Amino acid sequence: MDSRENTFNYEALKIAAKFDPMAARFLSRLECDTYDKFIMMLYKDIETILALLEKTASLRQNDGEDRLSIEIINILIGAGYLASHDQYINGHSDIVVSFNSFTWIGEAKIHSSYDYLMEGFMQLCDRYSTGNEDDCEGGLIFYIKGNNALEVVERWKADLITRNVAGLKTFNCNNRKNLSFYSTHTHSKSGLPYKVRHFGVILGFNPTDKSARGAKMNN
Repeated sequence: MDSRENTFNYEALKIAAKFDPMAARFLSRLECDTYDKFIMMLYKDIETILALLEKTASLRQNDGEDRLSIEIINILIGAGYLASHDQYINGHSDIVVSFNSFTWIGEAKIHSSYDYLMEGFMQLCDRYSTGNEDDCEGGLIFYIKGNNALEVVERWKADLITRNVAGLKTFNCNNRKNLSFYSTHTHSKSGLPYKVRHFGVILGFNPTDKSARGAKMNN
């Protein structure tokens, strides 16, 4: 196979990727040679997975943090990532995703209080992550089983700003319809900027119609 044929195949794949999600996924992995590209690819996949979880919220009311996080991990493994649960990296991390030399760590919590979310944020930033150039972003995933997930996300963002986090700044994320935002701060160990994406996940299920209330009680 000569170089001209290689070039033709690559160009054909680029064209196919415009119409075929599987071809687009394969192409993104071929081109994933920087940490930024890795993160962009990973977040697209996580957004898709969280949307799937939200569509089955009624079946997840008894699921704990581990069960929900393992669901995310299993789908990521199926998508070609090296992903694990409870892997030891300066402690037992909820979600660890690796691709080539790149690492992303996620901490997951079922929302109960903003202090509890802060505990997850501190675990992610001060314990698990190294903050080096191949581990300079992470995620806080919080499963919201009550109503009005948007209010929870906005209140968490406002609460985080009041905490004593060195150099903290927050900014909006255009994806997930305001149920996600970013923060950056000075990593306590590396001294470098560390970026966290905060994901609110809609898992509330409180139906008001008669048949749905009956089904919920039977479950």
